[in-house]
Amino acid sequence: MILPPRLFSPSIATTILLFRVAINDIDLDKLIVELGQEFKRRGMDAHLQLLRALWRERQGRASNSAWPIDMALNWMALFRLPPFDRVYPLLPGLSPCPSCPPGGQRGIADHWVTAVWPGGTRIECSQCHTAWLNVDGPQGS
Repeated sequence: MILPPRLFSPSIATTILLFRVAINDIDLDKLIVELGQEFKRRGMDAHLQLLRALWRERQGRASNSAWPIDMALNWMALFRLPPFDRVYPLLPGLSPCPSCPPGGQRGIADHWVTAVWPGGTRIECSQCHTAWLNVDGPQGS
């Protein structure tokens, strides 16, 4: 069972992880390294530092500024890193909400941007709270 994107938030990212893949089949440390490489590639140095603090904490070293693991999982979904590559639908810019019925109140004014990063944007519908991604270039590169 995959939870719909509108239910996704960093607070339930761990639940999505458990539904998407068996916990024993995932190498979370490997995914954290991949996420760090994405932050570095995109020039997101502040995010990289927070992720490094999480890494140190997972290695048993003290860190008072580490992200919760849910935040890292959310970024994995935003960057569409497998196995989180289908958490959010990927839509062209200025797309209407994919969940609201056609017609009625579903213009672009009914959406807001909830996250922006080099190469992408997370959009959320103000009516039903479905979230989706707009990316620049192939897969937000």
